[in-house]
Amino acid sequence: MKNKNVKAVWWTPYKYAAPSDWERYMEDMAAQGWNVDKIKQRSSFRMVFHKTEPKQYRYVMDLNAFPKKDYMATYEAFGWEFVGKMASEYIWRREYTGERPEAFTDTASLEKRNMNVINVLRILLVVMLAGIAAVVIARFAVPDSFTDWVDFVIPVAIFAVMAAALGVFLRKMYRKRTE
Repeated sequence: MKNKNVKAVWWTPYKYAAPSDWERYMEDMAAQGWNVDKIKQRSSFRMVFHKTEPKQYRYVMDLNAFPKKDYMATYEAFGWEFVGKMASEYIWRREYTGERPEAFTDTASLEKRNMNVINVLRILLVVMLAGIAAVVIARFAVPDSFTDWVDFVIPVAIFAVMAAALGVFLRKMYRKRTE
């Protein structure tokens, strides 16, 4: 029997690759009365929402691989609630009435956050392309390295699909780098 007060949603950070899109998605869900209790690493694949009263939250996804000592305390001092972390992305929210609060005080800090995400995506894209190159080089440099064409095609296809997805994410992020 399905619980009508629980909703699982798959792949949200991938569907909404730009942080501003993901934040708006989370805010829309909260406005409909669907909220998360805690975000964990596996939430990047499957996020579980619970039915609550509709809330007006401002969500922030902040990429910060190496937070400074006072990082958490600074956000909390300004009224932000730490919801959780997916990889190096810290998720914050703040309930409000009236005007939507800003997390980044100016366009430059917002663009810096988004450029950090873009740079991570660029690095991952280079890794995927290097993976394709490594498989192709191994195929031709070592004649017996692949016993069947499937052994060659499958890793190349996986790297290619991941590279294509990263390319799509990069394009979305670049277009929204000031949002």
